[in-house]
Amino acid sequence: MRTDFGDLVIDQAIVHAVPQRTKDQDPVPLKLSETACRLDDGGRTALQGKLRDVLDRLGREVVEDPELKSGLPDAVRSFLSGEQDLVEVSGELAHALRDSQNGTSSSGLLLVAAARLDNRNALLMVKLEHETGMQANEIVAGGLRTFDMQY
Repeated sequence: MRTDFGDLVIDQAIVHAVPQRTKDQDPVPLKLSETACRLDDGGRTALQGKLRDVLDRLGREVVEDPELKSGLPDAVRSFLSGEQDLVEVSGELAHALRDSQNGTSSSGLLLVAAARLDNRNALLMVKLEHETGMQANEIVAGGLRTFDMQY
């Protein structure tokens, strides 16, 4: 397993608002971004630094269970092979996250990032809780809903 994430580079990121799911009601509609978010240099640097640190400390190898029926591995493969773009795959992942949560899971933001590690394409998925320092404000850019990420 890889233990050095110092060369992790985030190329593009998209954020979706994932509401808390209630046990007895129909799922609340997602607020899906329609384009990648704007990351200023400070936001990109801070996000890369935070993710590098978390992955160095807590990263674990992911091994696919062929018996488990989930669309997530196929979605990731589809993105990495170029069959889906970041907007498409991240929307699919946001739906899967919302549908898998129980009533005790808090609302939050799903950050999905197109990244590179050792010059290989990677896809990062992180559920962000409300955290001091990183702000995501919903905006409309070019007629498309997205989030402006700032540190």
